[in-house]
Amino acid sequence: MKRRGRTVLATVAAVLAMSVPAIVHAETSSAEPAEPGRVAKTAALTPAAPAGGAVSQTREEPAIAAKLSLDRASMTTADRATLTIDVVVADKFEVLQPDIATVAGADWVVKSGPYSPAKIDRAGKTTQRFTFLLEPMAPGELEIGAVVVSARPKGGDDVSARSVTFEPIRVSVATVLPGEDWTPGAAHGDVIDPLLDWKWWALNAVAAGCVVASIVLLAQVLIARRRRLAAEPVRRLAHELAFERLERLLRTDLIARGDYKRFLGELSFILRQYIEDRYGLHAPDRTTEEFLAEVRSPSGAGVLHQDDVPVLARFLAQCDLVQFANATIGPADMDEMVRTVREFIERTRSPDKLVIVEGQEAPGMRRAGAEGVGAAA
Repeated sequence: MKRRGRTVLATVAAVLAMSVPAIVHAETSSAEPAEPGRVAKTAALTPAAPAGGAVSQTREEPAIAAKLSLDRASMTTADRATLTIDVVVADKFEVLQPDIATVAGADWVVKSGPYSPAKIDRAGKTTQRFTFLLEPMAPGELEIGAVVVSARPKGGDDVSARSVTFEPIRVSVATVLPGEDWTPGAAHGDVIDPLLDWKWWALNAVAAGCVVASIVLLAQVLIARRRRLAAEPVRRLAHELAFERLERLLRTDLIARGDYKRFLGELSFILRQYIEDRYGLHAPDRTTEEFLAEVRSPSGAGVLHQDDVPVLARFLAQCDLVQFANATIGPADMDEMVRTVREFIERTRSPDKLVIVEGQEAPGMRRAGAEGVGAAA
């Protein structure tokens, strides 16, 4: 990169050295002398090359010198031209980015070429190269407008800027289509409106149909999956359900409000529902006498452990006394009855007894008439 920069500086310096006498001669031979402080007139020091070759122009003003090069003056619509601008500015000046896109106009597509960073020599002069790639939009005699290159003092404003202006460049662009006359303004065959072409409509209709079919298929798959998941039964362990119901009952304010009758109704139902889930005995819908009769019958004998039957009998009898005979009970008795239910569930828990529930068990508790029995099913 350093060697390239030194080559550019040497080329620009040589051109400037050759052009300075011409500028001085032109100014001194003019009939009208230059006024003091007047900026020197812009002069074309290097004539443009004939059509088909490269184009090169050099300009110089106080504090700025620039060279513009276009690698071709004739091309085809499939070609790309390279426009290069080499700028040298004096110490304490900085180069401004040339606006080639605006100058080129609508006839050209302008893209930035390879970036070249600015270089500063020992004398403080800054050298900068700008490269642009130009693609013609159509064949014909096209023009690249007058390119302006400016420099301003570092940290200063645009009022103190110095600039040079290059002459417009005409480029001959030929078409790559055989047998076509691309004279500007001439007709070039029939232009078919795609909206009137049946093939365009057919292709779009097929594409739209594929999109709609994909959406419908995806919706059917999602609906079928949701239904399948909803239809699958949920199974939970019997003792887990019983413990959850018991903890939910203890979180209520029934004991705090002294509503022991309702509390024991709920506690009795939790125990009865667990016995049905765990052993298959229809305890929730039967009275205490009916339940105990079934347990002690030949068909129910051996379902419960013989030591658990009297425990359950005492518990259910005490619940009936409070619920139906308005017997009084104290907090210590309530704690004992809760402990009886908890220990029975813990003692008889089984990892094989699963209960089918519909979704997640409801957090609320069912009420069953005057008995106050309730649990989430």
